[in-house]
Amino acid sequence: MNETIANLIYRSAAVFRREATFRYLQEYERPGLRSPAEIIEYQNIAISNLFRFISKKIPFYRDGQFSSFESLPVISKAMLKENAARFMSGAPAGGVTVKITSGSTSEPLKVYKDREAMAREQAATYRSYGWAGIRPGARQARFWGVPLQRGDAWKHKVRDFLLNRSRYSAFRYNERTFEKYLARMRRQSPSYIYGYTSVIHDFARYLIDSKLDGRPLPELRAVIPTAEILTDSMRSDMERAYGVKVFDEYGCAEVGSIAHDCEQGRLHINSENLYVEILTDSGEIVSKGEGRFLLTELHNRIEPLVRYDSGDYGILTKKTCPCGRPQQLLENVHGRAYDTVIGPGGAKYNAAFFSYIFKEVQHEGEAIRQFQVIQNDQEITFRIVRGRDFEPGVEETLNRLLADEFGDHFSTRFEYVDFIERERSGKLRQLKRISPIDPEMKEH
Repeated sequence: MNETIANLIYRSAAVFRREATFRYLQEYERPGLRSPAEIIEYQNIAISNLFRFISKKIPFYRDGQFSSFESLPVISKAMLKENAARFMSGAPAGGVTVKITSGSTSEPLKVYKDREAMAREQAATYRSYGWAGIRPGARQARFWGVPLQRGDAWKHKVRDFLLNRSRYSAFRYNERTFEKYLARMRRQSPSYIYGYTSVIHDFARYLIDSKLDGRPLPELRAVIPTAEILTDSMRSDMERAYGVKVFDEYGCAEVGSIAHDCEQGRLHINSENLYVEILTDSGEIVSKGEGRFLLTELHNRIEPLVRYDSGDYGILTKKTCPCGRPQQLLENVHGRAYDTVIGPGGAKYNAAFFSYIFKEVQHEGEAIRQFQVIQNDQEITFRIVRGRDFEPGVEETLNRLLADEFGDHFSTRFEYVDFIERERSGKLRQLKRISPIDPEMKEH
């Protein structure tokens, strides 16, 4: 579809749904960027308004008689699942969007978002896509899940058409599948590629291996990976293969997009919509540093998530970005509580640690195309899809690197597979912990 026509359709749909998406987009893009101090002032006012609202309208907070925002407790997914009605201001009515988590570790969770909050989320997302040169209505090639139920598939086809995007299945693909995908994309001429990081990377590796890298899609302006960890080597492969910059997106199903890359490759929080804090391993809540991200929605009034423990680890920093934008930065975003290995003395190691280990065997060529690490008590399983330059010495290297960090704490197993199985949602988890079970796994 022509991008101008698609933009008009999208704007008309927003008006029909009575969502002020484009009014907020204009507000978020207005000339003269706010300073960090102005962002803080804006958030303080929004938090004050939110606290007054939940103290009167949300049963959990009204009955708790909390004295200030700072006195509010951390909210977990388990608390929302067990007491859903106590976190809502009323029964869901028209104009409410239902957010559903993938349920990769437990049954899915439903979270309700009102019309204004949804419009603001979309506005912040499109504002950030603008940093990549992408405007509403731009043609999108989408690596995502494909609904299995016929009714759901029909609804998604209509939605994809209206949003000017073509869907490419993230499930069960191979070189022949990618050959078909490329032919279809060349007919579609997408402006950007969006979807699961691992699939976009696998497609990039196909282009490189087939010597089709560079500018295989001349109309392509950007690549926006999401939902999974983006490593430096994956970013490098993607930019080599597609010939355009990669703009990472970080979000979660409960609140939508949280942060987006600017041209400098730094993740800026959607600070107009979200207030982010850090929950340290010692249980302290701080405004910067390393730990789990606590998320507070500033505008949702049907089921506002306040100090919601996302389960994701990373660093919240007060550093400024060379791009000049004032929104706060996230760094080293890595997996969830269940995406960590627990070592001697309870020390935790996230997927990024193992990415560095595997990087050591990739100095020349491609020894490993894809990997997954699985912990089961004191056994580590390395599940590996061999690359074209694989050699038996890889096992010895991985064992040595593991022993350098953990000594003889872990025994190892190696499994060689043709592909890594994805979660039901379509995500690929680099790291999975079966046991030991800890409180974080029960809550998230």
